[in-house]
Amino acid sequence: MLNSGASGFQNAPISKMGMILVGGTSVLVSMTKQKNLFEFPKIGNIFEFWRLFSSHFPFGSASEILFGMLLIYYFRVFERQMGSRKFAAFLLGSISIFSMLQLALLVTFPKIQLPSGPYSYIFSLLTLYITEIPATYKFKIFFLPTSDKLFVYILALQLLFSNFPTSLLSGLFGVISGSIYRSKTLRLSKFQIPKSIVGFCSTHFLPLLQNPKAPQRRPVAIQPNGGSNQPAQRPRVAHHRNQVGQQLQEDVEWIPQPGPPPSDEDVALLLSMGFSQDQINIALRRTNNNLQLATNLLMEASGMY
Repeated sequence: MLNSGASGFQNAPISKMGMILVGGTSVLVSMTKQKNLFEFPKIGNIFEFWRLFSSHFPFGSASEILFGMLLIYYFRVFERQMGSRKFAAFLLGSISIFSMLQLALLVTFPKIQLPSGPYSYIFSLLTLYITEIPATYKFKIFFLPTSDKLFVYILALQLLFSNFPTSLLSGLFGVISGSIYRSKTLRLSKFQIPKSIVGFCSTHFLPLLQNPKAPQRRPVAIQPNGGSNQPAQRPRVAHHRNQVGQQLQEDVEWIPQPGPPPSDEDVALLLSMGFSQDQINIALRRTNNNLQLATNLLMEASGMY
Protein backbone atom coordinates (compact mmCIF):
# COMPACT_ATOMS: atom_id res chain seq x y z
CA MET A 1 0.00 0.00 0.00
CA LEU A 2 1.54 3.28 -1.15
CA ASN A 3 -0.20 5.82 1.05
CA SER A 4 2.01 8.81 1.81
CA GLY A 5 -0.63 11.28 2.94
CA ALA A 6 -2.21 13.97 0.82
CA SER A 7 -1.95 13.44 -2.92
CA GLY A 8 0.08 15.73 -5.15
CA PHE A 9 3.17 17.73 -4.29
CA GLN A 10 1.81 20.07 -1.64
CA ASN A 11 4.75 21.28 0.50
CA ALA A 12 7.16 19.19 -1.62
CA PRO A 13 8.61 21.40 -4.42
CA ILE A 14 11.99 19.62 -4.45
CA SER A 15 10.29 16.27 -5.03
CA LYS A 16 8.21 17.78 -7.81
CA MET A 17 11.32 19.15 -9.49
CA GLY A 18 12.98 15.75 -9.15
CA MET A 19 10.03 14.06 -10.87
CA ILE A 20 10.12 16.60 -13.72
CA LEU A 21 13.90 16.31 -14.25
CA VAL A 22 14.01 12.51 -14.06
CA GLY A 23 10.94 12.02 -16.24
CA GLY A 24 11.93 14.69 -18.77
CA THR A 25 15.53 13.55 -19.22
CA SER A 26 14.50 9.87 -19.36
CA VAL A 27 12.04 10.59 -22.18
CA LEU A 28 14.61 12.78 -23.94
CA VAL A 29 17.25 10.04 -23.80
CA SER A 30 14.75 7.47 -25.05
CA MET A 31 13.69 9.64 -28.01
CA THR A 32 17.14 10.84 -29.08
CA LYS A 33 19.03 7.59 -28.41
CA GLN A 34 21.78 9.64 -26.73
CA LYS A 35 22.13 7.58 -23.59
CA ASN A 36 25.93 7.78 -23.79
CA LEU A 37 25.78 11.52 -23.07
CA PHE A 38 24.42 10.81 -19.57
CA GLU A 39 26.58 7.85 -18.62
CA PHE A 40 29.15 8.10 -15.87
CA PRO A 41 32.47 9.62 -17.12
CA LYS A 42 35.47 7.54 -18.04
CA ILE A 43 38.83 7.99 -16.36
CA GLY A 44 41.33 9.89 -18.50
CA ASN A 45 39.00 12.40 -20.15
CA ILE A 46 38.64 15.49 -17.99
CA PHE A 47 36.11 16.96 -20.41
CA GLU A 48 33.57 14.27 -19.49
CA PHE A 49 33.36 14.97 -15.79
CA TRP A 50 30.24 17.09 -16.24
CA ARG A 51 28.61 13.66 -16.41
CA LEU A 52 29.17 13.38 -12.66
CA PHE A 53 26.11 15.61 -12.46
CA SER A 54 24.08 14.55 -15.50
CA SER A 55 24.33 10.81 -14.79
CA HIS A 56 22.06 11.20 -11.76
CA PHE A 57 18.94 12.04 -13.81
CA PRO A 58 17.79 9.81 -16.69
CA PHE A 59 16.80 6.18 -16.35
CA GLY A 60 17.76 3.91 -19.21
CA SER A 61 14.79 1.54 -19.41
CA ALA A 62 11.02 1.60 -19.10
CA SER A 63 11.02 -0.62 -15.99
CA GLU A 64 13.47 1.71 -14.23
CA ILE A 65 11.30 4.72 -15.07
CA LEU A 66 8.15 3.03 -13.73
CA PHE A 67 9.54 1.80 -10.41
CA GLY A 68 11.85 4.78 -9.88
CA MET A 69 9.14 7.40 -10.43
CA LEU A 70 6.77 5.59 -8.06
CA LEU A 71 9.43 5.63 -5.34
CA ILE A 72 10.31 9.30 -5.92
CA TYR A 73 6.64 10.20 -5.66
CA TYR A 74 6.19 8.19 -2.47
CA PHE A 75 9.33 9.55 -0.80
CA ARG A 76 8.01 13.14 -1.03
CA VAL A 77 6.72 12.45 2.49
CA PHE A 78 10.27 13.08 3.77
CA GLU A 79 10.35 16.58 2.29
CA ARG A 80 7.09 17.36 4.08
CA GLN A 81 8.54 16.03 7.33
CA MET A 82 12.04 17.56 7.08
CA GLY A 83 11.23 20.77 5.25
CA SER A 84 12.49 21.60 1.75
CA ARG A 85 15.73 23.23 2.92
CA LYS A 86 16.86 20.30 5.04
CA PHE A 87 15.61 17.83 2.43
CA ALA A 88 17.69 19.55 -0.28
CA ALA A 89 20.76 19.46 1.98
CA PHE A 90 20.26 15.72 2.56
CA LEU A 91 20.01 15.04 -1.18
CA LEU A 92 23.01 17.22 -2.03
CA GLY A 93 25.16 15.55 0.61
CA SER A 94 24.07 12.03 -0.31
CA ILE A 95 24.57 12.58 -4.04
CA SER A 96 28.07 14.02 -3.40
CA ILE A 97 29.05 10.97 -1.34
CA PHE A 98 27.54 8.69 -3.99
CA SER A 99 29.63 10.36 -6.72
CA MET A 100 32.83 9.87 -4.69
CA LEU A 101 32.01 6.19 -4.25
CA GLN A 102 31.41 5.91 -8.00
CA LEU A 103 34.76 7.53 -8.73
CA ALA A 104 36.54 5.17 -6.33
CA LEU A 105 34.93 2.19 -8.06
CA LEU A 106 35.82 3.55 -11.49
CA VAL A 107 39.47 4.01 -10.52
CA THR A 108 39.66 0.50 -9.07
CA PHE A 109 37.65 -1.24 -11.81
CA PRO A 110 37.76 0.94 -14.99
CA LYS A 111 35.68 -1.50 -17.06
CA ILE A 112 32.63 -1.34 -14.78
CA GLN A 113 29.95 1.05 -16.07
CA LEU A 114 27.23 1.89 -13.55
CA PRO A 115 23.76 2.69 -14.95
CA SER A 116 22.51 6.26 -15.07
CA GLY A 117 19.55 7.33 -13.00
CA PRO A 118 18.70 8.83 -9.58
CA TYR A 119 19.85 5.79 -7.60
CA SER A 120 21.55 8.08 -5.09
CA TYR A 121 18.28 10.02 -4.60
CA ILE A 122 16.07 6.96 -4.17
CA PHE A 123 18.24 4.63 -2.13
CA SER A 124 19.61 7.27 0.23
CA LEU A 125 15.98 8.08 1.08
CA LEU A 126 15.31 4.36 1.45
CA THR A 127 17.55 4.42 4.53
CA LEU A 128 15.16 6.99 6.04
CA TYR A 129 12.17 4.87 5.08
CA ILE A 130 13.64 1.82 6.81
CA THR A 131 14.42 3.63 10.05
CA GLU A 132 11.89 6.47 10.29
CA ILE A 133 8.57 5.27 8.83
CA PRO A 134 6.57 2.91 11.10
CA ALA A 135 4.45 0.07 9.75
CA THR A 136 0.78 1.04 9.77
CA TYR A 137 -0.48 -2.53 9.78
CA LYS A 138 0.97 -6.05 9.81
CA PHE A 139 -0.11 -9.23 8.10
CA LYS A 140 1.21 -12.64 7.05
CA ILE A 141 2.07 -14.10 3.67
CA PHE A 142 2.37 -17.89 3.73
CA PHE A 143 2.74 -17.72 7.53
CA LEU A 144 5.59 -15.19 7.23
CA PRO A 145 4.98 -12.00 9.24
CA THR A 146 5.33 -8.77 7.26
CA SER A 147 3.83 -5.27 7.04
CA ASP A 148 2.57 -2.73 4.54
CA LYS A 149 6.17 -1.52 4.09
CA LEU A 150 6.72 -4.66 2.00
CA PHE A 151 5.25 -2.95 -1.09
CA VAL A 152 7.91 -0.22 -1.09
CA TYR A 153 10.63 -2.84 -0.60
CA ILE A 154 9.30 -4.78 -3.61
CA LEU A 155 9.54 -1.65 -5.78
CA ALA A 156 13.10 -1.05 -4.54
CA LEU A 157 14.08 -4.66 -5.30
CA GLN A 158 12.63 -4.37 -8.81
CA LEU A 159 14.80 -1.29 -9.37
CA LEU A 160 17.86 -2.98 -7.86
CA PHE A 161 17.68 -5.89 -10.30
CA SER A 162 16.65 -3.92 -13.39
CA ASN A 163 20.28 -3.80 -14.65
CA PHE A 164 21.84 -6.51 -12.51
CA PRO A 165 24.59 -6.52 -11.29
CA THR A 166 25.54 -2.86 -11.83
CA SER A 167 22.15 -1.56 -10.66
CA LEU A 168 22.65 -3.55 -7.44
CA LEU A 169 25.96 -1.74 -6.91
CA SER A 170 24.30 1.64 -7.51
CA GLY A 171 21.55 0.83 -5.00
CA LEU A 172 24.12 -0.29 -2.44
CA PHE A 173 26.10 2.94 -2.93
CA GLY A 174 22.88 4.90 -2.41
CA VAL A 175 22.14 3.18 0.90
CA ILE A 176 25.75 3.70 2.02
CA SER A 177 25.60 7.39 1.03
CA GLY A 178 22.44 8.00 3.03
CA SER A 179 23.87 6.15 6.04
CA ILE A 180 27.14 8.11 5.93
CA TYR A 181 25.29 11.43 5.70
CA ARG A 182 23.14 10.54 8.71
CA SER A 183 26.11 9.32 10.73
CA LYS A 184 26.31 11.05 14.10
CA THR A 185 30.09 10.72 14.04
CA LEU A 186 30.65 12.78 10.88
CA ARG A 187 27.81 15.25 11.65
CA LEU A 188 27.19 15.91 7.97
CA SER A 189 23.48 16.26 8.71
CA LYS A 190 24.20 19.66 10.30
CA PHE A 191 24.97 21.06 6.85
CA GLN A 192 22.44 23.70 5.73
CA ILE A 193 21.77 25.20 2.32
CA PRO A 194 22.86 28.88 2.52
CA LYS A 195 19.99 31.32 2.99
CA SER A 196 21.06 33.29 -0.08
CA ILE A 197 20.58 30.23 -2.30
CA VAL A 198 17.26 29.42 -0.60
CA GLY A 199 16.06 32.97 -1.19
CA PHE A 200 17.11 32.92 -4.85
CA CYS A 201 15.36 29.59 -5.50
CA SER A 202 12.24 30.69 -3.62
CA THR A 203 12.02 33.83 -5.76
CA HIS A 204 12.81 32.42 -9.20
CA PHE A 205 11.97 28.70 -9.17
CA LEU A 206 9.36 28.08 -6.48
CA PRO A 207 6.59 30.02 -8.29
CA LEU A 208 7.08 27.75 -11.32
CA LEU A 209 6.55 24.62 -9.22
CA GLN A 210 3.55 25.74 -7.21
CA ASN A 211 0.08 24.62 -8.24
CA PRO A 212 -2.27 27.45 -9.25
CA LYS A 213 -4.79 28.25 -6.56
CA ALA A 214 -8.40 27.48 -7.34
CA PRO A 215 -10.70 30.51 -7.33
CA GLN A 216 -12.65 30.89 -4.13
CA ARG A 217 -16.43 30.80 -4.18
CA ARG A 218 -18.39 33.24 -2.08
CA PRO A 219 -21.59 31.92 -0.50
CA VAL A 220 -24.62 34.11 -1.13
CA ALA A 221 -27.64 34.01 1.15
CA ILE A 222 -30.86 32.76 -0.43
CA GLN A 223 -33.71 35.21 -0.13
CA PRO A 224 -36.81 34.10 1.81
CA ASN A 225 -38.93 34.34 -1.36
CA GLY A 226 -36.65 31.87 -3.10
CA GLY A 227 -34.84 34.39 -5.28
CA SER A 228 -31.12 34.96 -5.18
CA ASN A 229 -28.40 36.12 -7.48
CA GLN A 230 -26.19 33.07 -6.74
CA PRO A 231 -26.79 29.81 -4.89
CA ALA A 232 -25.54 29.75 -1.33
CA GLN A 233 -23.34 26.69 -1.05
CA ARG A 234 -20.44 25.75 1.15
CA PRO A 235 -17.28 25.35 -0.91
CA ARG A 236 -17.00 21.71 -1.88
CA VAL A 237 -13.32 21.60 -1.01
CA ALA A 238 -13.99 22.73 2.54
CA HIS A 239 -16.81 20.18 2.80
CA HIS A 240 -14.52 17.30 1.83
CA ARG A 241 -11.81 18.62 4.09
CA ASN A 242 -14.12 18.40 7.08
CA GLN A 243 -15.58 14.97 6.30
CA VAL A 244 -12.56 13.06 7.64
CA GLY A 245 -12.70 14.96 10.91
CA GLN A 246 -16.43 14.40 11.17
CA GLN A 247 -15.99 10.69 10.57
CA LEU A 248 -13.30 10.45 13.24
CA GLN A 249 -15.32 12.49 15.70
CA GLU A 250 -18.22 10.02 15.77
CA ASP A 251 -18.54 7.98 18.96
CA VAL A 252 -15.45 9.59 20.49
CA GLU A 253 -17.06 9.51 23.95
CA TRP A 254 -16.70 5.74 24.32
CA ILE A 255 -13.02 5.94 25.34
CA PRO A 256 -12.91 5.17 29.07
CA GLN A 257 -9.75 7.03 30.04
CA PRO A 258 -7.41 9.19 27.95
CA GLY A 259 -3.86 7.91 27.62
CA PRO A 260 -0.65 9.91 28.07
CA PRO A 261 -0.19 12.97 25.85
CA PRO A 262 1.12 12.12 22.36
CA SER A 263 4.79 12.72 21.63
CA ASP A 264 5.84 15.56 19.37
CA GLU A 265 7.50 13.03 17.04
CA ASP A 266 4.23 11.14 16.50
CA VAL A 267 2.31 14.34 15.77
CA ALA A 268 5.03 15.59 13.39
CA LEU A 269 5.01 12.28 11.52
CA LEU A 270 1.23 12.36 11.03
CA LEU A 271 1.35 16.01 9.99
CA SER A 272 3.96 15.12 7.36
CA MET A 273 1.54 12.58 5.91
CA GLY A 274 -0.91 15.37 5.08
CA PHE A 275 -3.45 15.12 7.92
CA SER A 276 -4.63 18.20 9.80
CA GLN A 277 -3.95 18.89 13.47
CA ASP A 278 -7.62 18.41 14.37
CA GLN A 279 -7.82 15.05 12.61
CA ILE A 280 -4.64 13.89 14.34
CA ASN A 281 -5.90 14.96 17.78
CA ILE A 282 -9.17 13.06 17.29
CA ALA A 283 -7.44 9.93 15.97
CA LEU A 284 -4.90 9.86 18.79
CA ARG A 285 -7.64 10.41 21.35
CA ARG A 286 -9.70 7.52 19.98
CA THR A 287 -6.70 5.17 20.02
CA ASN A 288 -5.21 6.23 23.35
CA ASN A 289 -2.22 7.74 21.52
CA ASN A 290 -1.31 4.51 19.73
CA LEU A 291 0.56 5.71 16.61
CA GLN A 292 -0.09 2.61 14.52
CA LEU A 293 -3.82 2.49 15.29
CA ALA A 294 -4.18 6.24 14.80
CA THR A 295 -2.47 6.03 11.40
CA ASN A 296 -4.77 3.19 10.35
CA LEU A 297 -7.81 5.16 11.50
CA LEU A 298 -6.78 8.29 9.60
CA MET A 299 -6.05 6.36 6.42
CA GLU A 300 -9.32 4.45 6.57
CA ALA A 301 -11.26 7.69 7.04
CA SER A 302 -9.37 9.38 4.19
CA GLY A 303 -9.78 6.35 1.95
CA MET A 304 -13.57 6.79 1.82
CA TYR A 305 -13.21 9.62 -0.68
